Amino acid sequence: MSNMRQLRDCSAPYKGISVAHDMPPWQREEIKTLVAEAKETHVNTSNEPLENYWFRVVGLGSKMRVVKVQKP
Repeated sequence: MSNMRQLRDCSAPYKGISVAHDMPPWQREEIKTLVAEAKETHVNTSNEPLENYWFRVVGLGSKMRVVKVQKP
C-alpha cells in the first residue's frame, strides 16, 4: 500500500491499474441510490444537461452525501 503512488509513473502493462476501497454490497447499493436521486433532482430542478456533471459520494456512514462537480 505504501508504494501505490508508483502506479502513476509505471510502464504500459500496469498503466490502467487503480486501487479502490472495497465495500459490502449493501453500501454499494446505497451509493447507487444516492447518486440516482441526485441525478433525478438535477434533471427536475436545472436546465443544464446532466452530461456536464459528475456526481460523487463523499463521507462515511450516515454522513454520506452527493457532491455535484462540473466537468472540465
